[in-house]
This record gives sequence, structure tokens and C-alpha cells, in this order.
Amino acid sequence: PAFPGRAVALACAGVLAALDGHGDQGLALVTEALDLARADGRPIVLARALLALHAVRRCRGDLAEADRALRECLALLGTAADPMDLAAVRHERARLAVLRGDLDDARALLDCCLSIHRDQHGAPAVGRAAGGADPVPHEWTHTAATLALLAGDLDGAERRWRDLLAAYRAQDAEP
Repeated sequence: PAFPGRAVALACAGVLAALDGHGDQGLALVTEALDLARADGRPIVLARALLALHAVRRCRGDLAEADRALRECLALLGTAADPMDLAAVRHERARLAVLRGDLDDARALLDCCLSIHRDQHGAPAVGRAAGGADPVPHEWTHTAATLALLAGDLDGAERRWRDLLAAYRAQDAEP
């Protein structure tokens, strides 16, 4: 390609357009990004374009197509990708499952993410964990709190959201 970063730039522009309420424009930009990414041949470029397609489809309310893009991304990356990157994509699938009302699927996907995090970084924690372990991403904690709330576990949801707020406060207090 004339400009190797064009596919990624178009994918980003497509997501921004969709977030700004221009779903048709966003889809057109991401579709062009996908064509360029497929021609490029590098899996990471195609994975980024697929993640952008997911975001645009989700903004447009097309959850089945958004999930299809994420599944293709996971299949493309296979086992060669960093486990935490794969977990991040699975978390996006969990968020979609929540939106679809499929709480069992969302819980299973989130449990998989947390298992990967535990294997990579030790016991899950929110915010800065003791001993320098990497914290669970805030988005995952939010999804866990949402799942608890939707399942009727008000105490669990409150605990997770309080942990999340404390983590944000601690992050804001850092120099």
C-alpha cells in the first residue's frame, strides 16, 4: 500500500464517526479499512480493523455483526497473540453478551478473561495490587459489577463499583 498506516487510520476514523452519530460514514470508513487490511496481509492490521468494525457495528446496534467481527478477530489471532490481548477481545464479547441479555455467556467470557489475568499476573485485584501485580482492567470490573447487578446480587455489584471508584481515586491521586 502507498501508506502502510492508512488501514489503521481509516479504522480509527470510522470508529470516531460512529461515536459521533455518523454510523453510515463510520461503516464506510471501516469497510475501506478492512479491504486495505486484508490486502496488507499483516494479521495485526486486520485485527485492528476487525476491532473497529465491532465498535462501529455496536454503535449502530448491530450486536450480532459486532460479535461476528470479534469472533473473526479471535480466530485470526489464534494462540499466537498475547493472552491478555485475546482476553481483551473476549471481554468485548462479554460486553456484547450483556447488551444482548445473555448473562450466562457474558459470565463465562468474563470468567475466561479473569482466568487468563490470574495466569499472567497472579490473583485478580482492582487498582494497584500489592506486590506489583497488574490490576484487573477497570472495564472488566465494571462488567463484573453490571453482571452482579443484573443477576440481583446488589451487594456484589456495590462492592465491585466501590472497588472501582477507589481504584480511580487512587489513580487520580498519583503524581
